[in-house]
Amino acid sequence: MLRLLRSGTMTVASATAFSLSDDGLAGLRANIAAHRDKIILRPQEISNHPEVIPRLGCLAMNGMIEADITEQGIADLRGLPPRRRARQIIDHCAHPGYRPALQDYLDRATATGPGRHTPHMLGEALSWHVRYLKEGTMRPG
Repeated sequence: MLRLLRSGTMTVASATAFSLSDDGLAGLRANIAAHRDKIILRPQEISNHPEVIPRLGCLAMNGMIEADITEQGIADLRGLPPRRRARQIIDHCAHPGYRPALQDYLDRATATGPGRHTPHMLGEALSWHVRYLKEGTMRPG
């Protein structure tokens, strides 16, 4: 966020709170005067209110309600429970080459995973990242 503000890519940041790395905190302290009019901390009732956010003219993400990622499409997630959100993201946002593997994972996690409302199999989910680090791709072989 601070890098985006410094570069001019982002003109103002509005939040309820934010966390910084040690380097980010040092940069904020060193340039506090420059950031004074660019960072606005608002009460949660304002920062996270779905009716207020569009009026502020900003982009917001808090427990993602709409996604436009991986340049594949858009998924409207408003009001959907976690399993239906996952299906929408797979169907509309995931790269087509990953959709079968993601759907298979979701089906198995929903049927056998520890959290049927928010299905997950953490060991397998994290193995995708490990595979990427070792093989350069997350796609199961």
